Amino acid sequence: MNIKKLISGCFILVFMLLALNTFVLAEEAAVTASNAANDTQWIWAEVVGVDASAKSLTLKYLDYETDLEKQIVLGVDENTVYENIKSFDEIKVADTLSVDYVLLADGKNIAKNISLEKPDLATEVVPPAASEAKPAAVEATAPLSAENPAPMVTENPPAAVDQN
Repeated sequence: MNIKKLISGCFILVFMLLALNTFVLAEEAAVTASNAANDTQWIWAEVVGVDASAKSLTLKYLDYETDLEKQIVLGVDENTVYENIKSFDEIKVADTLSVDYVLLADGKNIAKNISLEKPDLATEVVPPAASEAKPAAVEATAPLSAENPAPMVTENPPAAVDQN
């Protein structure tokens, strides 16, 4: 009779361990799904559309995995933080943005941080205006004056000495 109790006790213990393991795995799956929905993504993109009434942006970006240009629509809310601009209203088509965003459970992308990328002025080359350009010969010669007379030119330069 003790053997029957021992075997039934083992079955109960195995059953409880399986039930606990299933519960833990289900909880881990729920946490993983929740984290996947709230993982912050980053994108560097060009603005191709601004919808002020819906408070959304359409952005064109390069998908590095497929090497294709794609578009994404991002919404903004009262928690969106702006850098290099004060508000959503300052964003224009053709601006370049760096955006941190999350995908919500309802499938909408919401921007958490939008940074307007300013062009690097140090690398931009701006040609001088035509009125500013001076010929190199004019810049290299000083005006003639009593202190700066014209150089002397001799008609017959000295003959070269042959040292053979």
